[in-house]
Amino acid sequence: SLREEKENAEALVASMKADHDAKSAELQADMDKAVEELKQQMGEGSKALADQISSLREEKENAEALVASMKADHDAKSAELQADMDKAVEELKQQMGEGSKALADQISSLREEKE
Repeated sequence: SLREEKENAEALVASMKADHDAKSAELQADMDKAVEELKQQMGEGSKALADQISSLREEKENAEALVASMKADHDAKSAELQADMDKAVEELKQQMGEGSKALADQISSLREEKE
């Protein structure tokens, strides 16, 4: 009868709707779970990236400190070398002065002998 067919059709529609609702809820739950996992992975990725950046900053600071230390060492050695050179030049000037004085004395002495 038509009434039975109508009731069967309504029951089928209700069953299909319930099935659709259940599948939609399951799909929504799967999507929510996937979004949470993605957020977590992105968070871990961001943390890993932040750790890498921090590590690179440390390496840069260490390299800068090494360069500064090497420059200070170089400057100290250069100053020491300059001081040694200045001292050697002064000693040489003094020796040349003494040599010139001795030479002048010799010339003077030879002049006296000649006279």
